[in-house]
Amino acid sequence: MAVDNGINENQKYLCCDTFINVFDSIAKRPNLLKTYPFLNDEMNFISCDAEFLPLKSLSFGTVHKRSVIDHFLNPELALIEAYRVLEQNGCLIVGLYVHGGKDGKETFVQHTKEFIKLLLPYIGITKYQDHHVWHPEYIDLINLIRSCGFEIDKTYWQTDDICYIKALKKEF
Repeated sequence: MAVDNGINENQKYLCCDTFINVFDSIAKRPNLLKTYPFLNDEMNFISCDAEFLPLKSLSFGTVHKRSVIDHFLNPELALIEAYRVLEQNGCLIVGLYVHGGKDGKETFVQHTKEFIKLLLPYIGITKYQDHHVWHPEYIDLINLIRSCGFEIDKTYWQTDDICYIKALKKEF
């Protein structure tokens, strides 16, 4: 994986991450590379926070936030920034595990697993520790996206509790 710290306007992607060394161990993850082969390609990279993007307004056709919005300290500010950098009629893609799945109701099994995960660090098992800041239900995620100026276009459910939402930038 070659990371280009200069901006090449001919490249399709710009990757933003707070961790400047995010790609250092990517070669050790063959399944990830098999699923996302473009990660082997050279790409533009900026180390920054999603809540404060050092990018010009109206610069991108699509902003893709897969499995990340639940890690942000301020998801609302991150989506406002996504709105700002999107071109008119731009597209936001959010992929995320939603608590309680499609209907927002946690099953007994899910509830039990979450309870056990909370107990494990007390007996020295930290492998399953939760590093997410936000645990939205589907309705919370939809309401957040709408409140930041987007219109929901489509929701695709990868599993009963992982969804991808395509939202379009509304003009005011």
